[in-house]
Amino acid sequence: MIETAEKQPAATAEPKRKNALVNFIVRLVKEKPLGTAGGIVVLLMFLTAVFANVLSPYPYWQIHMGQEMLPPGGTYLLGTDSLGRDVLSRIIYGARLSLYVGLGASLINVVLACLVGIPSGYFGGRFDILVQRVVD
Repeated sequence: MIETAEKQPAATAEPKRKNALVNFIVRLVKEKPLGTAGGIVVLLMFLTAVFANVLSPYPYWQIHMGQEMLPPGGTYLLGTDSLGRDVLSRIIYGARLSLYVGLGASLINVVLACLVGIPSGYFGGRFDILVQRVVD
C-alpha cells in the first residue's frame, strides 16, 4: 500500500496592516491638500524657530563692518542691512521671537478663559447669561 502525505491546510496570507498614523496622513493629504500644505508650512516655521541656533549662519546680533547694505549673494543669502547684520539670521531668530509671543498669548488666553468659564459653568443660570453677554 502506498502512503501519501496528509494534506496541509493552505497558508493564507494575512493582509498587511498599515499603521493608523500612516492611514491618517494619507487620507489627510488626499482629502485636504491645501490644509496639508499649510500645515507643512507651519511645521517648517516651528522647526526653524526651535532650531534657530543650528540653522542661522551668523548670530543675529553680529555686525560685519564694511559689509553694510550688501545685496543677496553667496556669503549673505538675503544680504545685509544698514548696520552690516545678516538679514537671514535676523529672520530666523525673529521666527523664534514670534513663536514665544504666540505661545505666551495663547497661554494667557487659556488662563483668562478658565477664570471666566469655570465659574460661569459652575453657577449657570443668570450668571452664565450675564458672562456670555459681557464676553460677546
